Amino acid sequence: MPADLPGRKATTAAILFSVAAGIVGPAQAETLSPAGSAAAPDAAMSAIAPIGVPVGKYLDAPPSAKGPAIDSTKGYRIGTHADVKLEIEFDDDIKAAAREALAGQEYGHTRDPADSGNPWAVAADYTGRVTRVCVTTMARKWTFRIAAFDTFIWDQCRAMEQSLRVD
Repeated sequence: MPADLPGRKATTAAILFSVAAGIVGPAQAETLSPAGSAAAPDAAMSAIAPIGVPVGKYLDAPPSAKGPAIDSTKGYRIGTHADVKLEIEFDDDIKAAAREALAGQEYGHTRDPADSGNPWAVAADYTGRVTRVCVTTMARKWTFRIAAFDTFIWDQCRAMEQSLRVD
């Protein structure tokens, strides 16, 4: 038995399935190459440049890969170097504010004496106080400098205080 017989059987089965499913017609099936042999080049296919040879142009991206159209009248724009610097400044400030809030709040001290025996309530009270101090500190400088500050700052401060405590 030839060594490549299983491969030939698989290729034949794939060709028969393609014909039966209507993917290719009988005339096209005759042009399909068996496994391990090169097919005739497609006449509509352009020549492929060898490795290292510059090409005139890359393939166009299909419309589905381009994403939604950007409407500059709605406020969308490409970020600038100034935006990156502002983001770095914000990150530095929130880290400093969370670090200061962590240092300034005493763990285990709760406002409600009934919670003092509940470790979950003690932890929730502590992280809540730290987050509030962080938000208050950040609000002085950032409330009107970045859009939707009030929407995300609580989550940002909470994430930063957790990151500083865990790391």
